[in-house]
Amino acid sequence: MFRISLGKWGRNTGGLQCGYTLVELVTALAVVAVVAAVGYPQLSAYNSQYRLMAAANQVAFDLSRARMKAIGENVYTQASFGTAVSSQFGYGAGYEIRKSSDGLTYTSEASRAGQPLPSDVVLYAFPSQVTFNRQGMASAPVTLWLRNSLYQWRLVTMNSVGRVRVQ
Repeated sequence: MFRISLGKWGRNTGGLQCGYTLVELVTALAVVAVVAAVGYPQLSAYNSQYRLMAAANQVAFDLSRARMKAIGENVYTQASFGTAVSSQFGYGAGYEIRKSSDGLTYTSEASRAGQPLPSDVVLYAFPSQVTFNRQGMASAPVTLWLRNSLYQWRLVTMNSVGRVRVQ
């Protein structure tokens, strides 16, 4: 029978040929293809869940960073959530961090102007914005819901003292 030789294992040893047959190689490739086909949907779901968790952690980090900036630079900072605002409720695919020296006119930071979320993550916020005073106290507690395309949710909460949690 015809054998495919792979390196040193293909040498003749005592009249016997070593190697793999074409049938063995095709069978091994078929098994690998089946395992890959079964695992791909799970990998896709895991990737979507990972992007959701990364987005929740980024929002929590930026909220804490805005509070620390207010304390450290002795300025007012404001976080606005969502691209669309309906009274006190914000929703959309991004958020923005702004600062102010007087608490009345806010300018966007160049590094955090219109911070987008991953493509399949949507943010819902109540209230739609929060302001930190110079001592780092928040104007109101904030609750943020982040949802991905598979309808998995992560909750980010912040109390008025500035403690941020991701659930």
